[in-house]
Amino acid sequence: RKRLREFRLQAYLIEWSALGAALLQGSFAPHPHAAVWFSCAIVALGCWSIAARILLARSDELSDFEQSSVLDCSAVPGACFALLTLWMVLPGAPTAVAWTALGILILQFGFRLNVSSFRWIGDAVLGAAYVRLLGVNLYQTALAGERVEQLLIALVILAALYYCANLFRGIPESYQERVLAPVHTSLAAILALRLIDLEFGRSWVVCGWAALALAFLAIGLQKRWPEFRWQSYSIAVLIVLRCADVNFVDADLATRAARIIASSISVAILFAAQALTPLGSGTLAARERHARAFFSLAATLLLTGLLFHEVSGRLLTLACGLEGLTLLG
Repeated sequence: RKRLREFRLQAYLIEWSALGAALLQGSFAPHPHAAVWFSCAIVALGCWSIAARILLARSDELSDFEQSSVLDCSAVPGACFALLTLWMVLPGAPTAVAWTALGILILQFGFRLNVSSFRWIGDAVLGAAYVRLLGVNLYQTALAGERVEQLLIALVILAALYYCANLFRGIPESYQERVLAPVHTSLAAILALRLIDLEFGRSWVVCGWAALALAFLAIGLQKRWPEFRWQSYSIAVLIVLRCADVNFVDADLATRAARIIASSISVAILFAAQALTPLGSGTLAARERHARAFFSLAATLLLTGLLFHEVSGRLLTLACGLEGLTLLG
């Protein structure tokens, strides 16, 4: 109530004092593991209870400033302590999945209740799960052999990123959070590239990347989503760099056939992307008017590099001449 404002202030002070005490005691005082995670869970539950009570308050009970300030100051530590609780209860690989589920849950509350801060907090939690996946889960996969479990976890988070991107794409353009839709798809593209790098052979990575670039281009053209098209252009650059750094440099005769086949498939897919790119400017933005030429240039560079690496002497001159005639034709 407004006439009991001093009681509310005391409640807020007690809450923040409890948060400070929980941080200090949990960081510097030795406690049993169960006591630590149980305390974190109680603190998280208390913070979210206060946030829920603020949301249920009538418009005449609290001022707008007090409502938004207390809501944010309760939800943020509530999310942080919930992350800590899940990290201690579910150590190892499942932590990223639990954090992802928590982030989506907070996001759903943000969309259903139309609370902007909840959407930002939920997205931050999802970002923490993403960082843990790349920095811990997939890093351990590269060192050890837990490929199946980590792959499933990565696919779950990949699906969650696209799901959240679709949520943010559906809100009105006047909302600031709408810019997070292309951010989510870009993060998902990075994760997909990393998964292909881990799961495909050294020489075959460019094939997976090329197929991904073609898929993104097709989706971007079909749905008129420019972020997918730009991701396709970026992946094409990575393919050229990868071939120049790996496929065209490796001199191992045992993998020569794989390198040639993989590079040839990548060239064919890039030429397919060129054919898929429309000639007119009806679908593409003004900044993308050279997209068709870009894919053609990337494919030509790869083909020329492949010939230069695998063919020598007079045959190289003949091969380059045939390539030029083919491209002109």
